[in-house]
Amino acid sequence: MHWAYNTWMALILTVLAVFGLLLVGETWWRHQAVHGEFSRKFIHITVGSFVAVWPFFLTWSQIELLSLSFLSLY
Repeated sequence: MHWAYNTWMALILTVLAVFGLLLVGETWWRHQAVHGEFSRKFIHITVGSFVAVWPFFLTWSQIELLSLSFLSLY
């Protein structure tokens, strides 16, 4: 039970972190605090760096699930 709770919590926190980063970039762009190109690059670099460390705290099946989920949202 304890292991299952930790893996689901990691999955939920991962999704919230990605959506949080997207929200920050969108807010910056909408308020014209930063140029649109910088906002786009910021999102790509931060989310890409975050995804690179997923194997340290998520299982491969969770990474596959997240990848398919985010792909279906696109």
